[in-house]
Amino acid sequence: MCARIVVAMCLLGSVILAAGGLPAQEQRERAEEVRRLIEQLNSQRYRERDEATRKLLALEQAALPALQKVLGSATDLEFRRRVEHILGVFRERQQQRDRAAAIAKGKRVPVDLLVERLVLRGKAASADDWQAVGDIAQAMTLWAGDKTGQPARWFIPLEKDFLQSPLWVLETWKDDSVKSGRKRIIVRADSTVDIADGSVIVCRRHLGVYITANHVVLLLNGDLKMGSPGANISGSVIFCDGDVHTKRINHSVIIATGKVTCEPLLSKDNVIVEKAHNPLPFLRLFETSDVGIEVAAAEGSVQVNQVRPGSPFARAGVQAGDRIAALSGTAVKSVEPFRQLLRGKVAAQAEAMLTVRRGATTRQLRVSFRD
Repeated sequence: MCARIVVAMCLLGSVILAAGGLPAQEQRERAEEVRRLIEQLNSQRYRERDEATRKLLALEQAALPALQKVLGSATDLEFRRRVEHILGVFRERQQQRDRAAAIAKGKRVPVDLLVERLVLRGKAASADDWQAVGDIAQAMTLWAGDKTGQPARWFIPLEKDFLQSPLWVLETWKDDSVKSGRKRIIVRADSTVDIADGSVIVCRRHLGVYITANHVVLLLNGDLKMGSPGANISGSVIFCDGDVHTKRINHSVIIATGKVTCEPLLSKDNVIVEKAHNPLPFLRLFETSDVGIEVAAAEGSVQVNQVRPGSPFARAGVQAGDRIAALSGTAVKSVEPFRQLLRGKVAAQAEAMLTVRRGATTRQLRVSFRD
């Protein structure tokens, strides 16, 4: 009984602090409720203890500091066990909230649009854009851990201070121009290298790697092809807006909008999503609807199904039923090429000239994506 009195006397202040956002009267009532429940947690009656545990779990934010304070002074072993159990549940809940928040961050910027933006901006890319790369890598690995039920086995191949690592911006990546290894590398054109290890790599085009891609974060708007029979991907996080071809993949997370080809007998402990499309729980891809237009395939062009009022397309005069034959001089014959061309214009915050067929007439409409 003495232990219960001591416990009760040390609670009130900490509970009021925890409920600081509430009106004063509510704070006092909440503090008194938590104090009473923690006393009941020490009860000899099972039903009373069980009910107190249930209610404390529901009062998490108010009860947490009070329970932590009590744990530091409690001497009764059984009472300590009950408090530790509740605190363990609180910790698990917080971890779940942290994971959900981190995964949500991965969807903040469309991953393929981010690739275009980083490539276009090069050394002028913002810290926010690079942080988005880290958010996407973390979202992919957390999702892989949740999917496999083994979160502790998955890791992000990023140093905490990766934003401080050297930045290389290359038109074409050749082994004699820069060795990988704890760098941020932006590649603008098709490239083929022997080794791509230990770096954060953003590539706008196709990338060929002859030997290894180990412990990399790779965001690629193109195909990834591992060139030699012994080529290996290991411990990596890879997004590919295209196909992935390799012999071996081990302990990696790979998301591809195309196909992922590997030798199953030589590959293990992977989370692979191929033919990826929205909605994905951990990242998202750019869609034409992001900038206010919905289209569908038509004969030799794309047809406009819907234009959002106030969007760049609405301001340019595009209407539902129009057929888009070209974007800035490049013929558009299906939805995917149109989406990719549009993505580049949006990333560059540029203007685009649309060749639009409306009935028997052809029009040129200028669409601006400048802020």
